[in-house]
Amino acid sequence: MQLLTMPVLGLSLVVGLFAATTMALPTNEKDISLQETDVYDLMSAMAKDNNGIVSLGADGVLRSICPNLTVLAYEKLNNHQIQKLINSYGRDEHLSKAFEGVNGNDVVDQEQLMHGDKDFLPLGFGE
Repeated sequence: MQLLTMPVLGLSLVVGLFAATTMALPTNEKDISLQETDVYDLMSAMAKDNNGIVSLGADGVLRSICPNLTVLAYEKLNNHQIQKLINSYGRDEHLSKAFEGVNGNDVVDQEQLMHGDKDFLPLGFGE
């Protein structure tokens, strides 16, 4: 079972996700067709570690992260995909507002894509 964390403003929303065996490479910025792919298809296709997590960062990038903090895969989510993910776990106005206008496709820095913000991981993860 994988964990999805959606930390926002010091809060973490953690929900269980079932691991998939399909592997996916990070989305290429030039592959526009993936922008409207269903967020659950993207999550299912991501490479995952059995002890890792899938985390939605404040930058709108969904990352599959190993316990040693290695990013196995990432997907840049557009705002529609982010809101769909948030809404599927119960309508949360705080989370919806926090992610309003966020678009992971705006992230182009490879360092940011592969490392994200460690402050947005669950407490104790990676230690």
